[in-house]
Amino acid sequence: MAVKGGVAQRGQGSVSCQEAGRRPQTGLRCATGVANELSGLLSGTGAKMKGEVMDDHVVFRGAVKAEVPFTEIVAEARGTLLVLSFRGHVVELGAGARAAQLASKIRSPPSRLDRFGIEAGMTAAVAGPLEAAFKAELAGRAMLATGAPRQPVDALFFAVEAVAGLDPLARLGALVTPTGSLWVVFPTATVPAAKVLAAAPAGFRQAGTARLSANHQALRLQR
Repeated sequence: MAVKGGVAQRGQGSVSCQEAGRRPQTGLRCATGVANELSGLLSGTGAKMKGEVMDDHVVFRGAVKAEVPFTEIVAEARGTLLVLSFRGHVVELGAGARAAQLASKIRSPPSRLDRFGIEAGMTAAVAGPLEAAFKAELAGRAMLATGAPRQPVDALFFAVEAVAGLDPLARLGALVTPTGSLWVVFPTATVPAAKVLAAAPAGFRQAGTARLSANHQALRLQR
């Protein structure tokens, strides 16, 4: 979801940030562009809660603060409520028409390749210290280049472990097709996302994020 000129856009429609503020069930958070923050209650106490459905976990805020993997959550939709049970707690979140969809996502989460938009037959390449298991997954679905690609690819994954490793990023744009994605993988504890954006190739903008692992985030850059 993008936020432009005070308008939060979803799919073919849009909702003003002011209007979204009066409609918490939409799940919009215009200040940051996060689309999945929902408001609700901690069952049995009436305490206010918020929940943000991520790629493979839910971030809870309010009376209970925790990041809980999907694997620890029992999710169900009750009408417009998303009911999440975990670690002895039950949280009821207003999700509107998305309640069933989000419950299904939590019960059957997309694979890592699905989260990165990797489809069969796409071309891909990797650079930097990317985990071997993900490379194997990538090679199983995409046509993965050995070493530097000779032609621009649909998806280029560039991994760094420190801010200093971002130096080559500005030169990698030529290795990505005009409609392709340059994914920058970095440890969230030591590399700020702002530093990644500052090092991006000219003409590239942030187009999304995805979590690779518990400690590593991936920022998507596109033209």
